[in-house]
Amino acid sequence: MNTLFTIGYGNLEIKNFIEIIKKNNIEIICDIRSQPYSSYSPAYSQEPLKKVIKENSIKYIFMGDSLGGRSEDMDCYENNRINYEILSQKKTFQDGLDRLLDGLNKYKIAIMCSEKDPEKCHRTLLVARYIKNKHSNIVHIHHNDSLEKHSEFEKRIINLNNKQQQTLLNLEDEETTLSHAYKKLSKKAAYKRNDDKKK
Repeated sequence: MNTLFTIGYGNLEIKNFIEIIKKNNIEIICDIRSQPYSSYSPAYSQEPLKKVIKENSIKYIFMGDSLGGRSEDMDCYENNRINYEILSQKKTFQDGLDRLLDGLNKYKIAIMCSEKDPEKCHRTLLVARYIKNKHSNIVHIHHNDSLEKHSEFEKRIINLNNKQQQTLLNLEDEETTLSHAYKKLSKKAAYKRNDDKKK
């Protein structure tokens, strides 16, 4: 099965984004934004993005309806904020993972979102976290041209968490520490709905 890449376009010029995709021989861009539009970077709105990707002989698929970080299912919210652990158990999300895995049997795929840093994005904190149980060959593409294996990413966030909570984490096993690290980052990154009652 092929490597699953992840990338966030952030403030990249579209030509630089395409160069990175080509450099890593990626055949399909899988857009996992719940809302595939950008007023800040119009070139990454769905239609112009699809056009430039096609012009460069790369395929585009949209899976934000199944793998997006925003859900219409209110069961996935706690205090108006998405809970990735709950969302990960939903059938729609699990079906999305299975579809992605099927695609990896044939193609080199990059899941794409807008956030530049993997530690601030649901592509890593949700999709990569839960697909790794079925497919561990995951690589995050950084804007400085470096590649980071998901296993290295997890070591990095464990170390970061250890520095922040030195007294507690010496007593925990690595899996517990990793779970705490994911929860902390997810709470910062997860989509929060506006509270209609306050409007």
